[in-house]
Amino acid sequence: MKTANAAVDRQLAAHRHPSASGDLVVRDTFSMLPWEYELIERIRIRVAREGHIYSKSEVIRAALLALESLHLEDMVHKFYAVEKIKPGRKV
Repeated sequence: MKTANAAVDRQLAAHRHPSASGDLVVRDTFSMLPWEYELIERIRIRVAREGHIYSKSEVIRAALLALESLHLEDMVHKFYAVEKIKPGRKV
């Protein structure tokens, strides 16, 4: 395990709770640029090569945990790289 990923791995483990029957999940929709959508698949392929199969939802949820683990200044810096888009609009 690489040092950079150790904090994320700890957070992932800490956030995993056995799901009790009857638990609900929240469904939502959001917009992203085509290259961002393709990035999800590239990440899925990358980890699949190591024998780990994850859904698009799991990739996004893991990214949220990784983002949450950052110091606030670093987190805000990541948002500078995210282009503002209008939902449902053509790019």
